[in-house]
Amino acid sequence: MGKTIAALICFFALFLFCGCTSMSAVQTAKVLPEGYYRFFAAAGFFRTPVTSPSAPSAVNYPFLEAGTRFGFAPHWDLGLRYTLPGMLTGDVKACFFEEGPAALAVGAGVGYLAIPSKDASATLFGTELIDVTIPFYASYDFSPSFGVYASPRYVFRAAASEQHLVGSALGIRVGNRIGVFLEVSAALDLVSEYRQYQAGFSVFFGGAPHVENEVKK
Repeated sequence: MGKTIAALICFFALFLFCGCTSMSAVQTAKVLPEGYYRFFAAAGFFRTPVTSPSAPSAVNYPFLEAGTRFGFAPHWDLGLRYTLPGMLTGDVKACFFEEGPAALAVGAGVGYLAIPSKDASATLFGTELIDVTIPFYASYDFSPSFGVYASPRYVFRAAASEQHLVGSALGIRVGNRIGVFLEVSAALDLVSEYRQYQAGFSVFFGGAPHVENEVKK
């Protein structure tokens, strides 16, 4: 019984404090044309190795995300996403290179999560998490409806203890105005033994047909 309780505590701690750091990109290096929107819904799972002797060797749990992107200026777009268990993230992306089917971009994002709870005396308190993410993007479109992309990134997490996560997402895009992203990612903390692996898919719709992902001749 004691080991079961310890495992459950470890599971929920990982879910709340680590699982909300999604390494998914859900986008290529190309930005949306000015004035266009794109929406997406994503699902997948995390896998986190556990070093505690009283817990399983790994914890697996699902995640859900939903969000939107908007092209607000030439070569620029911005996004907003919500990741269960409750992190809200905003980001901006700038495409600084686009030559035919190839593109490169850089971005910046901030995520916030507040976890309200009560102690034994019923005193209400909360835990706040802030993630600052610096992602890079590289993508190549083989056709208007098929492409591949990579997104290495650095995440600084400010909470009870700091984390410095580095990792990358790799994915393929199938579709143009309507389609799916298929992704895998991995990340590690530079100051601890924490590791995170992630796989998932997302369904997207919106954007400009045969413009955003057009392969130029």
